[in-house]
Amino acid sequence: NGTDIFAMGADYIPEDNIFSRITQERTRELLTHCKNANFNTVRVWGGGYYPDDFFFEICDELGFVVFFDLMFACSVYDFDESELESVSLEVEQNLRRIRHHACIGLICGNNEIEWHFHEYVSISGRDDREHLTEVYLNLFENKLPKIVERVAPYIPYIPSSPTSGGGFADPNGEGSGDCHDWDSDFISARQRCQRYVSEFGFQSLPDIKTVESFTLPEDRNLNSYVMEKHQRSFGGNELILAQMTKLYKYPSSFEDLIYLSQLSQAESVKYRVEHLRRQRERCHGALYWQLNDIWPCTSWASIDYFGRFKALQYAAKRFFAPVLISCEEIGELQNRRYVNIEKGQYNPEVSATLCVTNETLRDVSGTAKWQIRDAESRVIREGKAEVSLSRGAVKLPKIDLADIDPHKHRLSFSFEVDGITVSSGNALFCAPKHYAFADPKLECEIEGDEIVIRSKAFANGVQIYSLDGDMVLEDNFFDMEAGERRVKILSGEVKQVNLRSLYNIK
Repeated sequence: NGTDIFAMGADYIPEDNIFSRITQERTRELLTHCKNANFNTVRVWGGGYYPDDFFFEICDELGFVVFFDLMFACSVYDFDESELESVSLEVEQNLRRIRHHACIGLICGNNEIEWHFHEYVSISGRDDREHLTEVYLNLFENKLPKIVERVAPYIPYIPSSPTSGGGFADPNGEGSGDCHDWDSDFISARQRCQRYVSEFGFQSLPDIKTVESFTLPEDRNLNSYVMEKHQRSFGGNELILAQMTKLYKYPSSFEDLIYLSQLSQAESVKYRVEHLRRQRERCHGALYWQLNDIWPCTSWASIDYFGRFKALQYAAKRFFAPVLISCEEIGELQNRRYVNIEKGQYNPEVSATLCVTNETLRDVSGTAKWQIRDAESRVIREGKAEVSLSRGAVKLPKIDLADIDPHKHRLSFSFEVDGITVSSGNALFCAPKHYAFADPKLECEIEGDEIVIRSKAFANGVQIYSLDGDMVLEDNFFDMEAGERRVKILSGEVKQVNLRSLYNIK
């Protein structure tokens, strides 16, 4: 409606590999989870299927913008005239079916074909590249845009995702259009600033109950045949382990491996989203890959096949908060990636730059507060600043922290509006595996529809996990200071829960 927005959401794939299992109730539950996690955008991926009418009706109702791929993806096509007529009719019929929905924000010709066209031609074994190029351009930059113009002229069309406008001109370039950012090293993301990132992500294992649905006890090892058959990304398990061990101590149990893989995934996506939101004047979208699963497996999803939340889904609610405070920290992870690099061989800077981002339709005024704390939550130093902003982002002055010990001190920060904390976070200045956590002596009990957690020290990555059923919580996989925190149980009947944090990884 003429309002400039920053797109926040994820990429949707079919909810099941047997389409008759995809029901209106199941889709509504999934999309409601998105709404509760502060999404405003959902991308329908072009490698799936044309969703049912109820998908778009629910998106209308919940107020989403749908970035809608037509169903062409990750391949090259060689259509004769009859086949071209068939796919053109397919596109026209589907556009006529959905064009009246207010949620449709963009029609996209295909997923990644422009970007990887030459690679796909090589894989196909074809030697008629010029002919296949003509077929591609005729379909995606001639036929389909004319259909959209005739059938739904009020909906914008782009030929591919990613694209810089078509014609194979720097399709994944940062200068214009959208990008897919698949650099697995999330720390390097701050070196880039794309205009709109419609795919990026990292994998993790699903909940142990989901793993149990397709394994026997002897299969529950990451490198077992069954586990590898449920990992469809070449080299995916190796990437999970590589990133996990950069950040965390090595797990001693399969359940801890699952926990750390999910924290690693959540941190990777959070790091990128917060960076992009801080570049609000240039960047206008961050859609992570992916929202959901088509079957139970190790994947990029934030909600697994059975609807169980990974750490990423809870993190999304925080990093997509309409009013967000985030921190651009500089420490050992950014400057000293390996412990054997000695002083004088790396930039010793330790600093933090806080940023407040507002995606609401109103001006916001509040107080940004920060504290340097130790592992027992004691405050070493603190500061605050008054912040007022309309839609956009405001960076605060850099805080010089050269005097702190990165292995013993950290930064906690929050943004308060009318005395209420609307966003908060913590920043470590070394890899979590090198931070000297104190024993938080976590305890919890269930009181009605709330779980009460008590901690004796700072607890990083607190997971509340159920021993007797599934549940959706108000928050999970969070940090907390010494003290008490109450978390609402939004759904599920649970009688017994347990806790873990990074302190438990020995």
